[in-house]
Amino acid sequence: MNQQCCVALISVYIIWGSFHSAGVVGQNNSSDSEFVNSSEYTIVNVTKGRAVNLTCSVQKLSYKSLQWIRMSDNHTLTIGDFRYITDPRFKSSYNRDEEKWYLLIRQPKVTDSGLYMCQLQPDLSNSQYVLLNVIEPRTSVVEAPVISVPVGSPVNLTCLVVGDSRPPGHLDWFKGTKAVDYDDPRIRSHVADTCDGESQLSIAEVRFEDAGIYTCAPSNSAAASVLVVVKQQEVWLYSSSGGRQSGYVVGVLVTVVVVCLCCSEK
Repeated sequence: MNQQCCVALISVYIIWGSFHSAGVVGQNNSSDSEFVNSSEYTIVNVTKGRAVNLTCSVQKLSYKSLQWIRMSDNHTLTIGDFRYITDPRFKSSYNRDEEKWYLLIRQPKVTDSGLYMCQLQPDLSNSQYVLLNVIEPRTSVVEAPVISVPVGSPVNLTCLVVGDSRPPGHLDWFKGTKAVDYDDPRIRSHVADTCDGESQLSIAEVRFEDAGIYTCAPSNSAAASVLVVVKQQEVWLYSSSGGRQSGYVVGVLVTVVVVCLCCSEK
């Protein structure tokens, strides 16, 4: 009888010890799990459409799971690696080596901006916050909406793309619906080496056929346009009375005077 009791006690001790080492039983493991910098919140800025990971660092996670909550509508997004919403853009994962939980958001929208909370279960008082800002890049042409240029003069159009941490992969210029013809030696395009996207389209000695709508189309933002108006170049001449008249009007007056002089001589 004593031998059987000893065997039973030893078995119970071994079972209890295995659970304790795994973190299923034991009050110490419950209190050891904690967030790194739980009193602070992290700010994450991302460009619209570019995948982003929200991060929670947890020390000694033990047996606890973690849930991600979107605070704008108090909606639980994930618990552990299980997704609670139908939106497939959200995915939760845990990196055991780094002791970090990640919430992946694919193709983030501006409406995804806001405060997110990662929270340990079942200890709901232990949480950490991430503030997500989804930024939509903006495109503008400095000279918009209209620029008027005298025929024969040069014109420079400057396109700016702001609100992105990286410059656009490419930035194209169009006149109307067709790409700008760079085979024309008068036309040049230059991309500035800046953090924001910046491109300048230059046309030397503008002609009347250069008039039209020019559009700057970056790869990471909506396009922006400007209307180029080419006008007749006028040369102003000043008369002795202090007034001024355009060159072609003065030309007509001079012609009339010459004709009158010729008639008087006859």
